[in-house]
Amino acid sequence: MKFESWYLSRFEKKDDMEKSKARVFFYYSFFMYGALAMLIFFYTIMPLDSVLTKKGYLGAIVIIVLVTASLIVLRSGNLQAAVWTYAIPTVIATIALRFINAPSAPETAFSTYIYYFPYLIVYVAVFGKRWQAIVTSFLFFITNWILWFMLKDIGGDIGMTVHTGVLNSTLGIVTTGIISTALVSIIEKYAQKMKVELDESMQKLERIKNTMEIAHEGLDVGASLVDESSAMQSETNKIESQIEEIRLQMNSLQDETEQTVLLNGKIVKSTDSIEKTANDYQKMTEQASAAVEEMTASIESISAISAKNGESVERLATSIETGVETAKISAETIASLTEGSKALQEVVAVIRAISSQTNLLAMNAAIEAAHAGEAGQGFAVVAAEIRRLAEETSVNSKTISDGLKAFFESIFEAENANKQIGEAFQVIGTEISQTRLAFDEIQGGMKELSIGTGDINSAVSNVVLSSRNMSVSVQEITEMISHNTSVIEALRDKSSQTLSHLDVINASFQDIILRSQNVRDLGFASDTVIRNLDESIRAI
Repeated sequence: MKFESWYLSRFEKKDDMEKSKARVFFYYSFFMYGALAMLIFFYTIMPLDSVLTKKGYLGAIVIIVLVTASLIVLRSGNLQAAVWTYAIPTVIATIALRFINAPSAPETAFSTYIYYFPYLIVYVAVFGKRWQAIVTSFLFFITNWILWFMLKDIGGDIGMTVHTGVLNSTLGIVTTGIISTALVSIIEKYAQKMKVELDESMQKLERIKNTMEIAHEGLDVGASLVDESSAMQSETNKIESQIEEIRLQMNSLQDETEQTVLLNGKIVKSTDSIEKTANDYQKMTEQASAAVEEMTASIESISAISAKNGESVERLATSIETGVETAKISAETIASLTEGSKALQEVVAVIRAISSQTNLLAMNAAIEAAHAGEAGQGFAVVAAEIRRLAEETSVNSKTISDGLKAFFESIFEAENANKQIGEAFQVIGTEISQTRLAFDEIQGGMKELSIGTGDINSAVSNVVLSSRNMSVSVQEITEMISHNTSVIEALRDKSSQTLSHLDVINASFQDIILRSQNVRDLGFASDTVIRNLDESIRAI
């Protein structure tokens, strides 16, 4: 089979009919080798005339040469050339031998070589073209009647043999030509029909192949669909967990905003109390200022007596100015309460220091009034009133301090700041002590007392201004807290809306998860259907 494939390899690109004829011709040639070998064998063993035997050997050798030549030509891939390489010499030789032998042996004209004609007609019909078989049959038909025309005048038994031979051989030639041509036509038509059916079958097979490829692609798509739906479900599960985590955070934020709103409400109440206390303190300091003015008028009448202790009063004035500067710093700190609310405690401390200083001044004034006798009784009343106001101021400042302390503990953790303020006012206390010593030295110095009362009046005015600034700052704090409360309320509303949106998103993702599950189920079903389709197509 390998030798055959190699030998006929040049016919691979030819049509199926051509390849089939080439294959039959290939095996027919080897059959001829066997038949000619058998012919030589029988010529050898049969009791024939030596001349006839030699002619038989020669004919067999010539045919072997022609068969070999046709096989060589067949290897080139040209079937028609191979067929006629054998057929043309054989036809010519057969016709020539009949004409050569007819005059000397007329009895062989329609007997010995006539049998090659049907064989050659069939040979040409099978391996050649249909018209070639018709031409060959017609050639043999003409040759037959030419020989008869040459031998028709022979009489006797040989003449009868010639007449009957031409009729029988002509009938055989014509019948063989017609049958072989008809058979070839039938075979060609059948082959053409088979080719058409084969082409249709190939087209069907191609469509089936395409269907199988589509089915395989469907399998891949189904598998991809299942994988993608699984991946999508995994991702949606992750998103769902993230949404749940955001929900928890938003709930926590909402709780914190609720607590912040409550705390802001408490702060507003505290600032209202501080504002009320500051207003009361402002009124008291205004009363104290009026009393100081009256005391100053009384002191002016005895200012000549107090002139000798001016140096001590100057030191007292310096200390008081330091207190005033501290009060100014406290006022500025109160004005920037939004940046640092610790300054409120310093203001309270300043107020308490001024109250203490006022109390000290009232005590000194009382002492001086006692020294002045009846002339100082009016001044003593003013000093007592100032002392009473200082004590009330001290009590009120303590109330304010307690309120501020509670306020600072709620928001700013003012414990450390109050400690620093205490340390700062220790220095002021030292200065106040020095001032007390100075006022011990000016027991009879009403001039210095007049200066001191002027400073007290200035300090009280500063306290009044500080109280007003503190009220403004408290109002600003209240407004800021109100604004913060509005912002927090808006934040709470938005967090509620966000939670509602998260619920909607979560419901949507639940729907997506359900749909992805349906897609995966459909993918499995599609995979099953396509696999069944693939198996059915493979079965076809």
